[in-house]
Amino acid sequence: MEHKSGGDLWPDRKFEWPDRKFEWVWREDEGRSGGLISIWNRKRFVKTSSWHSRGVLVVNGRWVKDNEEMVVINVYAPCDFTDKALVWDMINLVITQNTAAKICVAGDFNSIRAEGERC
Repeated sequence: MEHKSGGDLWPDRKFEWPDRKFEWVWREDEGRSGGLISIWNRKRFVKTSSWHSRGVLVVNGRWVKDNEEMVVINVYAPCDFTDKALVWDMINLVITQNTAAKICVAGDFNSIRAEGERC
């Protein structure tokens, strides 16, 4: 999920639902992006690690029910073609390094159909 309210929202505020079942990781904003945040129910998914790079926020963990390894790649791709290619290279690297895990790739890929849609 992309967040567009500004980079100062997440570090200074407690981010919690009343039942406290959720955990989250976030990536600070870059340029006009408000950053990335990934949120999950900790009773269903247990995070083992997380990291970020330009345009991606990666969360590794296990589904509790099936005890299966899972990698979630949250994406906010830049509009610039060269930068977008670097994000796709990073996604490819994560996928090829995690062949035993189930992988979910989601986010805003800033794909356009016509030149007039470009940022």
